[in-house]
Order: sequence, then C-alpha cells, then structure tokens
Amino acid sequence: MRRILVVRPEPGASATARRLADAGFEPVLLPMTRIAALEQTVPDAKTFDAVAATSANAFRHASAELAAAIAGLRCFAVGAETARSARRSGMKRVEEGGGDAAALAALIGRDRASPGRVLYICGRVRRPDFEEALARAGIAVIAAETYDTLPVAYDAAAVEARLGRSGVDAILVHSAVAADALFALLDAQRALFGSPHLVAISPRVARTLAPAGLETAVAAEPDDASMLSCLRGIMTAAAPTGCPFPAP
Repeated sequence: MRRILVVRPEPGASATARRLADAGFEPVLLPMTRIAALEQTVPDAKTFDAVAATSANAFRHASAELAAAIAGLRCFAVGAETARSARRSGMKRVEEGGGDAAALAALIGRDRASPGRVLYICGRVRRPDFEEALARAGIAVIAAETYDTLPVAYDAAAVEARLGRSGVDAILVHSAVAADALFALLDAQRALFGSPHLVAISPRVARTLAPAGLETAVAAEPDDASMLSCLRGIMTAAAPTGCPFPAP
C-alpha cells in the first residue's frame, strides 16, 4: 500500500487522512503547523455590508459572540469547505467563490450589490493579495483575525517515529506555510523521507518546494479532491490533465 504523508494541521489532516484511506492509500500524519484561536473583538455588524473568508479556519475559530454578531450579513466564502464552515457557524447567506483569493475578490468586485465595506474573517498569518484586490476595487476591508498559524517542531526521532524506516511515497502540501516548514525538515532529515513525490495545492506552494529537488505536481483546483486526483495519476504514472508534472 502506498504511504502518503499529510502535513496540514488538524482538523484538516484527519479529514484528508480519511479520504486517503477510502482511496486505498495509507495516510501518515505529520502536521507542520497547528492552528490556535486568538482573542477577538466583536465588531458592530451594522457598519458592514458583508463578511468574507479565504479559509475554513476563520469560522472554525470564530468566537460564539463574533459568529452571532455577523450571522445575518452576506458571506463570501472562498470555496466549498469554507462555505460549510461558515454555515456551521451560523451564517445564513453564504456565496461560494472560485476556489482561491483572487477569484473571491473578483466575485465580490463584480457583484451587482457590491458591498462597500467588508469584514474579512481571517488568520494572523496571511498574504495581502485579497485585501489589496478589494481595495483596488474601492471596497473597504477590515480584518478580524480569529486564529494564528504556529509551527510544529520535530527532531529526527519524532520524524522516524511517525514515518518508520520505509519513508513515504508522496507528500500532500496544502499551504505555503506548511511548505516552508516541510522544506526545512527535508533539508535537515532527507534520509528519513526517501524520495517522495510532492503534490502541491497551488503553483505558489509548488514554487516554495522547488528547491527541494523532488518531482512536484500541482492540483488542478486548490482543494483536497483535486489533490487526490493528482495523486492517483502520479501513483499510476498517468498524471491527469491540469496536474502538471513536474511543477513549473
């Protein structure tokens, strides 16, 4: 059975592991980061036209008070997983974006009832692209940070305890933060991993991993389903369309 390493944080790691097991792979979990909730200030929802989120973690770690305050606002979610998380938190009017931050910003910008003021539920560690794109469209964006992404350190003994002595066949990499941490670990402890294929959720993540010198493929869409489709293609030596191999 092919062994696949998952380096995303919980609860996503276990969800991916279940999908891998259902697909006939042996999942191995080694989260490179962990997610921690932050103290939150509850804004006046009446001063906002909409809520936006580019990560499911934004709503997973929103306080009950924050979730209750914004539940009646329109919500723009980057993709299906974030939309589900938003609905579970109590959001009643959720619209799904195109799967990445750029597509979500474009959706908000061309909306006929385009909001003038958006509350961006987000993490402390994030790229500025989404906020900058909305600002260019004349939309005011106020960040409400609900969680932080923190590194998880592993020494050689801890890595060997997770991986055993046989290494892994492939590694799924879901974020640039995890990619940075994984690259450092591969650089220090390559022998424990073997020579796995890498499957990146996006071209940006693939570029972060490029110096590792391992064959890397990019999922056609930035989600688990596309990453698993890409993985199946690699494991059968038939990478599907939209899963470039190696990555640019």
